Amino acid sequence: MKGFTGMLAAILFIRIKREGGHWKASSYTVYTYQTPSLENGTYTLSAWVKSSGGQREARMVAKNYGVTEMSVNIPAASSYTRISIPNINVTNGYLEIGFYSVGNGGNWITFDNIELTGERSANTFYGGKASGTVLGTSNNKIINFVTPFTYTYRTYIKPHEYGDFMWSLWYSNSVDSTWADGALAYANQPGSTWRIDAAYVADGGTSPDGSVVSGTQQQVSYGASTSKLVRPGETFWSNPVQINIPSGHYLAFTWTIATYASGSTIPYTYNSMVTAFQANGSYAGSESGTPFSNTGDYLVAPNLFAYNKPVTKNIAFLGDSITQGISTTRDAYAYWVSKIADGMPTDKGIWNLGSGYARAQDAASDGRWLNKVKTNDEINICLGVNDIGTGVRTASQIVADLTTIVSKIKQENPSATVILFTIPPFNFTAAAETTWRSVNQTIRTSPPAGVDRVFDIAAVLSQAAPNDNNIQVQYLSPNNDPHPNGLAGTAVANAYLSWY
Repeated sequence: MKGFTGMLAAILFIRIKREGGHWKASSYTVYTYQTPSLENGTYTLSAWVKSSGGQREARMVAKNYGVTEMSVNIPAASSYTRISIPNINVTNGYLEIGFYSVGNGGNWITFDNIELTGERSANTFYGGKASGTVLGTSNNKIINFVTPFTYTYRTYIKPHEYGDFMWSLWYSNSVDSTWADGALAYANQPGSTWRIDAAYVADGGTSPDGSVVSGTQQQVSYGASTSKLVRPGETFWSNPVQINIPSGHYLAFTWTIATYASGSTIPYTYNSMVTAFQANGSYAGSESGTPFSNTGDYLVAPNLFAYNKPVTKNIAFLGDSITQGISTTRDAYAYWVSKIADGMPTDKGIWNLGSGYARAQDAASDGRWLNKVKTNDEINICLGVNDIGTGVRTASQIVADLTTIVSKIKQENPSATVILFTIPPFNFTAAAETTWRSVNQTIRTSPPAGVDRVFDIAAVLSQAAPNDNNIQVQYLSPNNDPHPNGLAGTAVANAYLSWY
């Protein structure tokens, strides 16, 4: 099946114009299929078909889209007849469209003008789920090994709320934001084809030492399987899995994943805020920490950890390493998004979508990263430091990118409240300082259309003028790193909650 034409917009439409069919002089079993990438949404699949009849089976099939397989029988007909499968709810960015027949010798089917129509999901990205952690796990790097590998990764995460919940895990097989100059990883770069051999959640105990509490491992499944083939660019939720995490304990997530080729394969995040472990081989089901060693700052894990708690509002924080919390103390959850979440009622879902080295330019490209943001009720944007520093963008370019981000959000979700932050101080000098001052002046006095409120984070973190381009000394991370430390996290959270 070839020949996809059409477009993806508010109304989604794909047509496969090319005719195909099954026939053989002797008995046969044939399955012909194609798997296009799609926006998540609800679709109707239709086709014009003819058939000799007499087959043991002859069906049009819709499968591997995140929910149970659907099909419709192909009737015996000497002239073309239209068949359809309505209400296909695509949740993972893919749909396998197929024609399956088990025939006797001389039986045949013909199919043509296959169409897929539907509407993009509106405000349903999280599907009623709430954020289970304030850890930021957006992808900003990609594993690049010289040989194919099988590795097991175990990550320890502080839940936003303790207790017995159904958890769902979401992963995007794409890089969200550019790392440094883009030589190692760049925004919207797809991962390769790889597989999940097994995955578990467990009670990680009170100390992240590589082991999990005996008898608490619960296996994660995907559709009808406990393993999954992951395609380039694919996004998907796991099935819900129930686990009880006692107060003060960590949620441990473990998976064994394997690649088929060398080179750039699996997107992940550089994350210095949590403890994670790795083991060479298949150890997902192991409760012991013996085979594991510390990953350092590698975090190979799902991008969203959600639980099935209704919330009155989903609040997203879109930003770079300053939002993510880089350079704050490991496992302390001392960064400002975490402390804002601590100060909010638990009926608010707080999603930390900060990503190290991220730029406004990355978000403005309107890829998977911004897609996670759009359907929130309230969206906080804190970007620009890396556009100035690494990207060397001009003030007008940065303002244009921020304008595009806000516009894309409002187009998708007109009722969303957009809060734009000023660019935090990062000890810029010379031309970079001039750009920083110019963009912040624009944000304070004439922010982009669609911005509902402005939070002046720079005023919280900056030294007194005329040295306000510099972060206050007590807020520096070790080695004079201008990433805000835990003390700064407290100051920003207190100011935000008071202002909010």
